[in-house]
Amino acid sequence: MSNEASSLEAVFQAARDQTPKSLSKDAWYIIVTATLITADGGKHVGELYKFIIKELGSDSSQESRRNVSRRLRAVILKSWCLAGMPRCSDAFFALKRVEPEEDSAREWDRKEYAAAPERAIQRRNEWWEKVFKPEEIARIEGTYANEEDFTWTVDYVIYGLFLGDLNVLSTVENELVTLSLTMGQGAYYTTLVHLRGTRYIGVNAKDAEEIQGVIELVAKFLGKDTSSWPRFKQVEDQFP
Repeated sequence: MSNEASSLEAVFQAARDQTPKSLSKDAWYIIVTATLITADGGKHVGELYKFIIKELGSDSSQESRRNVSRRLRAVILKSWCLAGMPRCSDAFFALKRVEPEEDSAREWDRKEYAAAPERAIQRRNEWWEKVFKPEEIARIEGTYANEEDFTWTVDYVIYGLFLGDLNVLSTVENELVTLSLTMGQGAYYTTLVHLRGTRYIGVNAKDAEEIQGVIELVAKFLGKDTSSWPRFKQVEDQFP
């Protein structure tokens, strides 16, 4: 094993161990995948996949391995909306290089929503009601009320087809994908929105801080300076 691979394994182990136990047992690698994509273009997603499969053990079932594939692909597909197609593509190709053909998961339901825009918009509405307070929704919508192209892109494409999709990830995991992707880019105001969203969706203050610690752990390993990133304490006054 190369020194880089060994170091990556240590980071993955630390991220797994430091992820709050209140989350689902596999939530840690959802956070890590999104951070790898946003902080380093996703080229290490293949290494993460190998680590996860190794953790499953040699007697793992095909369905358990396909579930890993399904979950990683969900993060990768959502990531293009926030981190760009080049990073999404690199993550996908990195996964494809190490993923056995028979263990690949390729379910796709977006064509149903693409053919029925009203369903996509409904999915967007349902997701926003989960993750944003009513006044936050009104504020966000107000910022682009007169921007038809932007409205269509955000409501129908980004949220209706991708970020609002809960077929694979849990509600909390889904929001942590967005939080990790925006925070990892240093997107200040968007990160603040999703710091609030993470708390509003039900993650408590202690766990929220620990989640940010995991994102920073991975980002720092990849050379990111996190000193200017927003912190959960900046939104805590809104959650008495």
